[in-house]
Amino acid sequence: MKKSKVFTVLKVFMPLTLLALGLVLVSCRDNDGNPSVTPDYTVTFNINGGSGTTPSAQTAGSGSSITLPGGSGFSRSGYIFGGWNTSAEGAGTNYNADASYTVTGTITLYARWGQIPEMVFVPGGSFQMGSNDSLDFGASPPHTVTLTGFYMGKYEVTQAQYQAVMGSNPSNSYGVGDNYPVYAVSWYDALVFCNKLSMMGGLTPAYRINNSTDPDDWGTVPTSSDSAWNAVTIDSGSTGYRLPTEAQWEYAAKGVNHSHTYAGSNDPDEVAWYSSNSGSKPVGTKVANGLGLYDMSGNVCEWCWDWYGSYSSGTQTDPTGASSGSIRVHRGGSWNNSAGDVRTARRNTNIPNNRNDNIGFRLVRP
Repeated sequence: MKKSKVFTVLKVFMPLTLLALGLVLVSCRDNDGNPSVTPDYTVTFNINGGSGTTPSAQTAGSGSSITLPGGSGFSRSGYIFGGWNTSAEGAGTNYNADASYTVTGTITLYARWGQIPEMVFVPGGSFQMGSNDSLDFGASPPHTVTLTGFYMGKYEVTQAQYQAVMGSNPSNSYGVGDNYPVYAVSWYDALVFCNKLSMMGGLTPAYRINNSTDPDDWGTVPTSSDSAWNAVTIDSGSTGYRLPTEAQWEYAAKGVNHSHTYAGSNDPDEVAWYSSNSGSKPVGTKVANGLGLYDMSGNVCEWCWDWYGSYSSGTQTDPTGASSGSIRVHRGGSWNNSAGDVRTARRNTNIPNNRNDNIGFRLVRP
């Protein structure tokens, strides 16, 4: 190309280039004409009734990611740390501990606490398990069972407790709130909860899957029946939380007076939320049974450890149910069951991966 043509091209395009550069420079300035920079925001933390060392504030640019603090260095008596919330009351957005958080503005995040389950000691003893009544599905023949003493949750596991341990609340349309029982949890979900809660509380976890007691090693919770999870075992001597055996559940539900049809009364309306009087309700709002246990009849069904199997007539000591099977036992009936389903001797079952909107669980410990 000849020099004159080169100069002509430069004369045409140079001003356009300078104009474009000028527009870029202008766009990178604020309203006062000063150079614009990405603003820094501060994320502060409030341990929200806890004691100990509050995590240091973190400063980052808009759109940047930070790692939220874990639960080390602070605690709250009687509670489990379950992550962070944008509201002190827990009504805002939840964020898990050690999770990545995208900074979009200056904000205070508040510690989210779930109450440690209150446990009631159930003294050991013998009782007649089962029933010959036709309303009590699968409960025949009655037979003598002797149990070692154990601790049982005073209430069904609540949504706040589940959220604090698992980082999510699966319950939705049938009663939602911190003190409502958690529901829409599978038997497999309950195993994970038990071991996670045990680890958070410094107890030795009960359940072992694939040669590990750490649920993080178990993989994703199965949504169909899973042979490895079905082969779960309980570590001998472990001190952690677990599901009650069916025998433990019935013995505790019958309480001091084993002659009651329902858990603490012969009148279901006195002790149970069931289909004739309401949907699910906050735990502990009906009368407790003789041991001080609430909602053993009604509110939500409660998973038990056992595979379902037929009863035998022989005397048993600390039975743990059938050695194998395809369905697990749940007990107590729920808010959408009839009075016949919330009887203490009646048995019910479901597949272990099912997340029904009327099934939750209660804990025991040795």
